[in-house]
Amino acid sequence: VDALPASASPWGALHMTGNVAEWCQDLATDLGTPDQRVHRGSSFAELPEYVDAARRAALTPGAARFDLGFRVARSVE
Repeated sequence: VDALPASASPWGALHMTGNVAEWCQDLATDLGTPDQRVHRGSSFAELPEYVDAARRAALTPGAARFDLGFRVARSVE
């Protein structure tokens, strides 16, 4: 995990881009495609100019891509 410490964000976050883009639960209504879902970030398959942790795009639910995944998370109360 700590193989590239020089690539850390100013807050110390590592590996925020370049793995896989992330499916989100959000509908992409603000992107003009209300029948699609948002995916965020970028993957190892992107051109360097498109590698950005803040990137948002839309895809049809059920679309399959080898560089698209999801994050498993839970709320901590």
